[in-house]
Amino acid sequence: WYQRRVREAVVSTQSTGIQECLAKCADRDGCVSVSFNTGKKYCELKKKRMGFMMYAITDYQSANLMCSVTDSASINTWKACVKVNTNFGGSDLVSSQGINSIEECLAFCQITDDCQSVTLNTVTKKCYLKNKRNGNGVSQYNQATSVNMACMAAGRSTTHRCEHNNMVFGGSVIGSTSIGTLEACVAYCSNFNLCESVSYNRSSKSCKANSKRKGLRRLLATAGPVSTCTA
Repeated sequence: WYQRRVREAVVSTQSTGIQECLAKCADRDGCVSVSFNTGKKYCELKKKRMGFMMYAITDYQSANLMCSVTDSASINTWKACVKVNTNFGGSDLVSSQGINSIEECLAFCQITDDCQSVTLNTVTKKCYLKNKRNGNGVSQYNQATSVNMACMAAGRSTTHRCEHNNMVFGGSVIGSTSIGTLEACVAYCSNFNLCESVSYNRSSKSCKANSKRKGLRRLLATAGPVSTCTA
């Protein structure tokens, strides 16, 4: 869409298109949205999902890293991530009344800074935005439906837009496990509040979750490692 999100820039760089611009944002700590000048091929990386403010302008396209998460998620991802009869307790950012569906609740989360998950009370139609991926805790509640945004992001088609083959992100590991695929490793990351990237070894099936999008250091390696951000 043709809007520009002004100020709050992390950095500016040249780019070939909006998708490459988003990939550069996903690869950089602190970046959550972009504005792309289609004429000058200029990419502005932002630290707020909607910038400081928005206004209409030609030759600009803007997007945030969360805006396509629900649209690009597969049916299986929806089934896995939408938790019916489940409440994410506490860690509330803000709430809104009159929300009729979990899709509306997620759309509200997508444009709200720091929103990591949602809980919708399906009876009162009240949507609660959370600043933690599973709130402060998960419990059964028949009137609630909850979704972790990182879970949705892990299953979308653009998961690997910042993939680095034969590279290990080192120095910021917050969890590790043995797991069958890179996709499962990314899903494992989605359950850690601070997880921003993974390093996965296809040979040993070793999965490491990192708190930095590129770790604290990047190490070239052989024998099949691949690292990717999860934004």
